Amino acid sequence: MISGFRLNNLRFADTIAAICDSNQGLETIATKVALESKRMGLCINTDKTESQLIARNPGTCDITLESEDIKQVEEFVYLGGVIGSTSSQPDIRRRIGLAAVAVRRLNNIWKNKAISKSTQVKLYETLVLSILCYKFTIYNSETWTLTAETNRQQTF
Repeated sequence: MISGFRLNNLRFADTIAAICDSNQGLETIATKVALESKRMGLCINTDKTESQLIARNPGTCDITLESEDIKQVEEFVYLGGVIGSTSSQPDIRRRIGLAAVAVRRLNNIWKNKAISKSTQVKLYETLVLSILCYKFTIYNSETWTLTAETNRQQTF
């Protein structure tokens, strides 16, 4: 519930994340989306459609859409952020990895004596930190739970 309204979907461009507290409810939402999409001349790619169960106890999220069983996953990438069913660790690891690759690709900049330290810092903030804490991922970096495991991970 947000401001008295029950939120059951998040949409961006051609991506929809449906949210429900039961398999049957989620299947109903997916079916309604499929019907409205068809009405507009669009179709849902069931090969790319996935379900995820986020719960205290393990279970299954058995969804069928247009006579196709929807694959259940433990995590998926939504708007650039990894949504995991148990923690934010996969997203943190992915972001650290992407930022480390960016640092390595900019190795010539870091070694170039003709580029001032202040310019290098600005480049780091713009080209590396923007990857690490990418704001467009539903502000994922602002909701990460940092653990001792995260602190032990190799950083760049």
